[in-house]
Amino acid sequence: MARHGRLPDPRYPKENRCLTSALSAAAKLLRGRAAAIGAPEAVRDTPWHVEECVNAESGDCPCIVAQGRFDSGEGPVEARLYVADAETPAHATWIALMHPGVGLALADWLELEASLLEALPVDDAEALNTVPARLVLQSCRHALTVARALLGGAS
Repeated sequence: MARHGRLPDPRYPKENRCLTSALSAAAKLLRGRAAAIGAPEAVRDTPWHVEECVNAESGDCPCIVAQGRFDSGEGPVEARLYVADAETPAHATWIALMHPGVGLALADWLELEASLLEALPVDDAEALNTVPARLVLQSCRHALTVARALLGGAS
């Protein structure tokens, strides 16, 4: 189970800037990796799936593809973007699950958490003790766990 660490403490704005930076850095990493795939427009927003394919060297292996539809003028044609071979069906299924759309959704969430953390009223102890402020802090703790995992624990 992931270790969440302690909650961000809004009384320490310098520490919170560091935490906000970690959230933003992880979001930037996800966006960069998603963009680096360079999927064609036809399949960019399409989830990946696993298909069986044959590799001349190793025989049957699971393949990951992104799939979208386009019209060639002769009726609808499936557009496929080859992504990777995987050692096992379980690996292939995991890779397909974590397609760039998932990364971009995670990036959006991390950026939202960074914005919420920045918006906390650090000079108002009473406001910091409200349920909404405490929920922001709790949610940021989980987002920081994800950010640290993405950044290799270096945040």
